[in-house]
Amino acid sequence: MKKWTVCQISKQTGYWKIDFDDTKVKIDYSEYLNIVSSKGEMDKRRVNELTKIIHRGSFLSNVEYDWLDTFKSDLSNEIIDAYLHYAATIKIADDPEFLINLANYVFYFDPVNEEAMIIKCKALVHLGKHSLAKTKFETFNKEYKAIYGEEFKHSFQEILE
Repeated sequence: MKKWTVCQISKQTGYWKIDFDDTKVKIDYSEYLNIVSSKGEMDKRRVNELTKIIHRGSFLSNVEYDWLDTFKSDLSNEIIDAYLHYAATIKIADDPEFLINLANYVFYFDPVNEEAMIIKCKALVHLGKHSLAKTKFETFNKEYKAIYGEEFKHSFQEILE
């Protein structure tokens, strides 16, 4: 058997396995796992690394199999949790623009995420963009009602408190 240098696909255990030299092969999923598995160590740099991965598109976006749905959903939930976990560690006043971007990243996976909407509205208000915050809240309300068939339970003023 020839010694592999970069990547090798095998079926030694009965399952397909890919062995690779991570110094020579870049795999988004491997990077993703490294980032989300260390939520306690999330910082702005790691959030930006995760964002670089998701900006390339969702995982396995061109692959549609029922058995993959749970996997894709779990990935989305982990990404949302990582972003929101980091957002909870910083104050709106410290970096409102970055928090707006974080909220937008969450909306990429969940357009009616309540926490992201609250973060975005508070950050916009902090920047003095009250009408944009109100518009975002109203857009969120419309999407929320279309999906759940009921009004969002909080008013604009309540989410800002």
